Amino acid sequence: MALAAMAAAQGWGLFNRFPLPQPWPWVLSVVALVFLIYLQHVMVHALPLLWRLHRMHHADLEYDVTTGARFHPLEILLSLILALGPPVVAVLAFEVILNGMAMFNHSNLKLPLALDRLLRL
Repeated sequence: MALAAMAAAQGWGLFNRFPLPQPWPWVLSVVALVFLIYLQHVMVHALPLLWRLHRMHHADLEYDVTTGARFHPLEILLSLILALGPPVVAVLAFEVILNGMAMFNHSNLKLPLALDRLLRL
């Protein structure tokens, strides 16, 4: 969120250079950040240099809810916040969504089979 505040103060990033009426900047920012984090996740698994940063996330001996919170700090900096220039509230919303989903995806909860199939779609 500090990077988003700095980008706003400096006028950096797409949404700061080309302002849109509310609520479009934060809606588009959340959608863009979700897409970018997906793309980043694909890249950290595919590129050896980035895999070295990401592999600590996979180093857990037991895969549980804490696995979703374990990332290298450089992975966070690679999230392109400065290039996008999202509103601070959009970054907050994105982080809440991302962390909630990461905790759920990495949890060791046993779901009923029908619900598990539905969530895999």
